[in-house]
Amino acid sequence: MVCGMLGLNKQHKQHCQAIEEQLVELVVLALERTEAEGDEQATQGLWLHLSSQLIYFVLFQFASFPNIVMSLHSRLQGRDLRRGRDQLMWVLLQFISRLDSTEPLSNFLPVLRLYELLFPEQESPLTVPDFNQPQCTRQMAMTCIWIHLMKKAQTEQASISWPVPSKLRIHYDFLQHLVPPNNAAMAMGNDYRIALLCNAYSTNQDYFSKPMAALVETIQGSSKSAAPPTAPLSMAVLDSLTVHSKMSLIHSIVTHVIKLAQAKSGMPLSPALVETYSRLLVYTEIESLGIKGFITQLLPQVYKSHAWGTLYTLLEMFSYRMHHIHPHYRVQLLSHLHSLAAVPQANQTQLHLCVESTALRLITGLGSGDVQPELSRFLAEPKTIVSAESEELNRALVLTLARATHVTGTDGAWCHELLATIAQSTPHAWAPHTLECFPRALAEFFTQHAVQKRTSNS
Repeated sequence: MVCGMLGLNKQHKQHCQAIEEQLVELVVLALERTEAEGDEQATQGLWLHLSSQLIYFVLFQFASFPNIVMSLHSRLQGRDLRRGRDQLMWVLLQFISRLDSTEPLSNFLPVLRLYELLFPEQESPLTVPDFNQPQCTRQMAMTCIWIHLMKKAQTEQASISWPVPSKLRIHYDFLQHLVPPNNAAMAMGNDYRIALLCNAYSTNQDYFSKPMAALVETIQGSSKSAAPPTAPLSMAVLDSLTVHSKMSLIHSIVTHVIKLAQAKSGMPLSPALVETYSRLLVYTEIESLGIKGFITQLLPQVYKSHAWGTLYTLLEMFSYRMHHIHPHYRVQLLSHLHSLAAVPQANQTQLHLCVESTALRLITGLGSGDVQPELSRFLAEPKTIVSAESEELNRALVLTLARATHVTGTDGAWCHELLATIAQSTPHAWAPHTLECFPRALAEFFTQHAVQKRTSNS
């Protein structure tokens, strides 16, 4: 909605000062509210939402990370807002945990000035939080930031001295004690130590691979597992992972599913993996590897490998678990499903029905306000979102167009090409009493393109 109102396009890197200023304003408001509530747990939902928005706008370069941090530093000078500082550092960790070779260390150094402001050295050192609670990932976010900056400085051979501040020393030593070889046998438990390791060392492959492997094994199972795991990673665990860690996890899942499909083993996906994957696809900040990867990479690969059981599972997953996916991706998937349905597969009646029922859910699930903006993008190639042979699906599409036109009060003339393609693909008629309820543009179209009813020979 914001991108639409401001005319911002993800493909073009447009810096938008208004968004930057508003994000800073929202962070300050969140800090003030957390201070007033007296408990950062009370504003956890607010920070989660704000974190997701910040990540989105900075990743697509509508807002500059250094600018936001420096603005926050100047806004927070002389103000005693410390109750929400762990949450703020968690938000900043999302960007710093994905430091790569293309981003200079200097872009992230303003965070240290913010640290000095919010974590004064005269305070007593931070103690190790209760790692059985998800909040520990926020409470140790600043130490994780320090570890990432130290690693980046080593990589750039920066002439900066990086002694660990005495305030963070206990946190730092705790994390160092958890990494191999101190902790050779790593397995996911009911606590958040694995999440902490993933967050702190995601740019250090020597330390990152083992905790990530432990996360993956929890949902995929291993060769030693008697049965495939059924318990997915909880939303609390997934919310406790940085964007970088979530992206690594989703990449591991997609790679595993593609390998299974190519091996043609017929092995079903574990329930834990399917549910965890569904949960990961909700995060808008990882959509490039998430839902976009699902549609453009995973589905085509599984289909190409003729792994029908896996394809069936993925379609069911989309049908029953993906009601929150952005309409843009729903329509994109609809066009993919029509191309799948166009290829005849002998003895795959059940799969064909599954493809059709998924397409039906996608069509009827479109919100009235989404129909025109999303379907308009396909008007140059209307055949991609119209079924070549299913009259039922095309009727459902007409009813959805009628409903959206009626609810939004728009002129239905925009979908004339779409209706013409439907009439050409699957010619059909509507009863007069139905046409009376249609918006004028649609009623006129079907009156002018009336299809004669077939008469049976006596």
